[in-house]
Amino acid sequence: MSVLSIAASGLLNYLTQQQNSAKSTQNTTSQTSNPIAQAFSRLSQDLQSGDLSAAQQDYSTIQQDFQSMATQSQAMRTHHHHHVGDGGGSTAVSQLFSELGSALQSGNLTNA
Repeated sequence: MSVLSIAASGLLNYLTQQQNSAKSTQNTTSQTSNPIAQAFSRLSQDLQSGDLSAAQQDYSTIQQDFQSMATQSQAMRTHHHHHVGDGGGSTAVSQLFSELGSALQSGNLTNA
């Protein structure tokens, strides 16, 4: 398993923890309803099976979901007039996600 696969797994765990934290305050969602967590699970499975095309599609889906979340988050912050911290790990996560995307784009399943 490559470093990026381990990082993707760590990112999935991070997202699950973030959702569980939100769930404890909102109590309206479940882990299985998180589309990003589901997409990361599919990405992990596709990487392990060596399906580059499916992994690239999963990555694209995750990227779109993150962009959608960022847009919604920005709208909420603007509406509520306050800012929330990023949790401390978003820069590292963003870097690893970018490296994963580069590996997938170049067709390098070993690094992905």
